[in-house]
Amino acid sequence: MIIPLPKNFFTVGIFADAKENLENFNYNIYLTYMMQDSVDRRAKMQEAYEKALRQRDPTLLEDLKKELELFDNSFALTAAMLNQFHDEN
Repeated sequence: MIIPLPKNFFTVGIFADAKENLENFNYNIYLTYMMQDSVDRRAKMQEAYEKALRQRDPTLLEDLKKELELFDNSFALTAAMLNQFHDEN
């Protein structure tokens, strides 16, 4: 016979703390993965920009420059949002 857990089993007491810690851990792992992926993609884009610079391709240079600026602005916005989020909590 299986005894069902009460509905508030993971919302009070030590299990609530464990659940919250697990959720925080998962959030941090996912955030780390996403940041690393973004940094890797930006590095590849930077390499492509430098290659276009060596090849003196003005059209490609302009496109890659805009994409790099977009990435950098996205990083800055994400950092600002994360700082605000952590300050509030």
